[in-house]
Amino acid sequence: MQRWAWLIASLVIGVLLLCAVIVAVVLSRRQVALLPADTPSGVVQRFLQAAEAQDYRQAFGYLTTTDGGGKTRTYESFRDLYPGSGERRSIQVVLDGETVDGDRADVFVRITRYEAGGPSPFGNPVSQQRERFRLQREQSEWRILEYPYWVMMYY
Repeated sequence: MQRWAWLIASLVIGVLLLCAVIVAVVLSRRQVALLPADTPSGVVQRFLQAAEAQDYRQAFGYLTTTDGGGKTRTYESFRDLYPGSGERRSIQVVLDGETVDGDRADVFVRITRYEAGGPSPFGNPVSQQRERFRLQREQSEWRILEYPYWVMMYY
C-alpha cells in the first residue's frame, strides 16, 4: 500500500511540475498587442519593435524619404547611427498620446530607463521622460519624419 502512495504522489508532483512549465512558457511568450498599422501610433510601435529586434532595414522603412531638413535619407546613413554591439540598457517605452493635424502627427512616448546605481552612488536608478515622434503622411502612409536621439542609444 505504501508503494502505491509513493507512486501516486510522484505522478501528482510530476503533473504539477509539467503544468508549471507550460504556464511559464505561455506567459513568457505574451505578445504586445499591435496597434493598427495605418495609424501614427502603430507606425511608431512597429519602428521601435524593429529597432529593438535590430532589424534596422525594416525600421528604416518606417521613415520618410527625406529628413526634417529636406535631405534624402539613405539606409547606410541611418544604420551608421546605431552603435551596433554596444551595451544595451534596460528600458520600457509606453505610448503616451497622439495628435493628428491633417497630414502631420505627433506621437508621444514615455521612456523609463533602468540603470544600476543611477547617475551617482546615491542617485535614482530609474528615470522617466516624455518624448515626441513627428510623422507625416507620404503617399497615403504615415512615416516618421523625426524621432528622439535615444532610439539609437538603446537599440
